[in-house]
Amino acid sequence: MKSIIFMALLVTTLMIISCGLNENEKTSLLMSQQIKDDSIRFAEINQIKKADSLKAVLRDSLIFCNDLLNRQQNSLIQLKTSIYTANDEMTTIKAFHFGRLPEERETEVRNNELKIQSLILQSSNLQVSIQHNMSEIFQVKEKLANLK
Repeated sequence: MKSIIFMALLVTTLMIISCGLNENEKTSLLMSQQIKDDSIRFAEINQIKKADSLKAVLRDSLIFCNDLLNRQQNSLIQLKTSIYTANDEMTTIKAFHFGRLPEERETEVRNNELKIQSLILQSSNLQVSIQHNMSEIFQVKEKLANLK
């Protein structure tokens, strides 16, 4: 009876020992888990780097757009000054000048009217560009706020 119990105990011990993973399998399993963990960390680092580079690009874009907006606003001020000056010139042109023929006066008036119309058209186009640039600045600021 002792030999049967001894044999049963021996068989049970062998089964318990053989059921577990051997050393190679354990090492392989640990390495595959390590590879997965490293891959996840690498992906997270890349995602952070991409977000940081996108933030930098958006900041540069915002700086450029603000600079462009300032230049456009300065140009608009210059155009409005030119329109004001051209209107003053028109007053002078329409005034009586001794020795000037009526045809010369009418030619000067037409030329100055064309100049004023051209300046007004440039001014309105610039105002549209300013509005477009302001909407771009707003969009870039929103994107930056969403990334933070």
